[in-house]
Amino acid sequence: MNCQVKRGDIEKESTEVLVLGGYEDEQSLPKTMHGLNKRLGRELEELRKTGEFQGKNQQTVLLHTKRLAQAKRILWIGLGKKKDMTLDRVRQAMGTASKKAKKTGSQTFSAPLMGTEALHTSVADIAQAMIEGATLGNYQFTQYRTTSDNQPKDLRTLTILANSSGQIDSIKTGI
Repeated sequence: MNCQVKRGDIEKESTEVLVLGGYEDEQSLPKTMHGLNKRLGRELEELRKTGEFQGKNQQTVLLHTKRLAQAKRILWIGLGKKKDMTLDRVRQAMGTASKKAKKTGSQTFSAPLMGTEALHTSVADIAQAMIEGATLGNYQFTQYRTTSDNQPKDLRTLTILANSSGQIDSIKTGI
């Protein structure tokens, strides 16, 4: 899988699947998601209110944007409680995300850095955990299987979105 990094805004990211993380103990959306939520007719807010997305560890909701956003789909993945956040949770979330993205038939997906507000570690470490999780989630042992046309294709590209240009070198180090 090709991994790349760019400075980006989730609202303007053109990708097949946009992966977003959410915490269990947050009732309102983070400011970074306000613009995207507005574009989607407050759908993300509604998923929180109805309890369809609670942010529990590894819980997922796949939302088709119906051309209301640049991304074709949004995969919202639960990270559990903010105080319990670890690099391993980031790894697990990205593993789950890559499996889910692969099942949709997508070959590209993007994600902003996960857990930066809860983890007290370097951006490089977070990026490394994200890449490790995505790579492990994308892996399939197929040596003894007969070929099948209905097997999902491997994901080709993961783009990590940096909040600022200053993070790009650190993210590249992590990758």
